[in-house]
Amino acid sequence: AKGKEELRGGIKTAGSNLKDAPNILDGDVNDPKDDLQDWFIEVDLGRVVLADTIRLIFPDTRDYVS
Repeated sequence: AKGKEELRGGIKTAGSNLKDAPNILDGDVNDPKDDLQDWFIEVDLGRVVLADTIRLIFPDTRDYVS
């Protein structure tokens, strides 16, 4: 909208590798040597979102996690 700042989301934090966390957006794999408890990311949607469900779709399997 005219006069409004564009809102952008992205990776807010990650457990083991914040520097490379944006790679999750382009399909690069994580480091399998990291502990499983550190395999997480926190996504910033760029604005407040009221949602009952957020669905992640993994294109290689067509499976999703809600």
